[in-house]
Amino acid sequence: MSKLEQGPAHARLSPSAAHRWMECPGSAQAAVSVPDVPTIYAAEGTMLHQATAARLQRQPWHTVGDSLIFDGFEFVYTEDHATLVDWCVEKVAGLVRDLHAQSGEKPELHVEVRLPLPFIEPGSFGTSDVIVCDYANRTLYGFDHKFGAGVKVFAADNPQLIAYGLGALDRYSLFDEFDRMVFGVLQPRLNHYDVAEMTVAQADDWRKRFSAAAKATHAPNAPLKAGDHCKFCPVKATCPELHTKALAAAQSVYSDEPTPPDALPEARIGEVLRAAPMIRAYLEAVESEARRRLAVGLPVTGWKVVQGRGTRSWANTKELRAWVEQQEMFGKMTMADAMEEPSLRSVAQMEKVCKKLGVSIPETLIQKVYSAPSLVPESDPRPSVAAPLEAIPDGG
Repeated sequence: MSKLEQGPAHARLSPSAAHRWMECPGSAQAAVSVPDVPTIYAAEGTMLHQATAARLQRQPWHTVGDSLIFDGFEFVYTEDHATLVDWCVEKVAGLVRDLHAQSGEKPELHVEVRLPLPFIEPGSFGTSDVIVCDYANRTLYGFDHKFGAGVKVFAADNPQLIAYGLGALDRYSLFDEFDRMVFGVLQPRLNHYDVAEMTVAQADDWRKRFSAAAKATHAPNAPLKAGDHCKFCPVKATCPELHTKALAAAQSVYSDEPTPPDALPEARIGEVLRAAPMIRAYLEAVESEARRRLAVGLPVTGWKVVQGRGTRSWANTKELRAWVEQQEMFGKMTMADAMEEPSLRSVAQMEKVCKKLGVSIPETLIQKVYSAPSLVPESDPRPSVAAPLEAIPDGG
């Protein structure tokens, strides 16, 4: 796999966080002092991004069942991971094939491209997952892989995608090769493929918007502004503006006598829905602070952290297949018994099949994977565990 150019991992004004710092200039200065603590979710995203890049570049990649370590977290590359990667690869490769068939001229495909973004501010940069230069149709495509499932991301007026598109335009257009730009979000866990387009002239108008917003973040008293963008803000746990607005919104929602939702007037429903994102962000910030205190040994009255839900999966599918083939040699079972097209059966399904056949699955073939630890009341019967320090990603 090709290596990116050397340099800092993140720009001060990250394109992936542009939706936040463009709305809330003060968040950029506040976030400078927040350490970048890896999370298992971000590490898995890094692994899947690298796998997708390797496949698109036809470079070697690991096979299902291999153990990998990213950002200090160990993963087994599963068939589910491979399916997510295949979904993204097919969307991009399918586009390239279609454009080639239409014009007879094969578009240029660029993967994991680090782009200078000086229109934001000097030294700014970002890494675009996929750039497709369709010179025959004078169209520049840009795609971003989103491997999370918590928030559906859309392409229209998406500042991250537009910033990458402008950076790609500067890099791959020497004259006026492109008339329009198409931006896409690939979110395989939600089966979500969303695209939006604009003319190059419309995209160029964003250069001034990016520059003006970046300058605002340098103001000595850059203002804080609470809103939907607070969800992934790394400083939401200590943001006074979010706390003030969220509490005011909550008081507004609950100031009247409790009313069943089906009895609320239309205007009141609108007010509650507008207040909901800030209230949620504030509650998430309080939960993060509780986890932080528990992680460093400080008490949170009435609360503890417990192990997340455990699920069983195959530790190594290559070894599993080898074991099934061995059973097949002895006439105990066949590969068809172990398969549920197009993949292997789950552990629970396989156990049912093996019980009927009188075969026992070796314990070494099964692993138990736990979800993120949960914050629960002390009355929960599960034993407490060490609370992990959390970092909040930009949603990428």
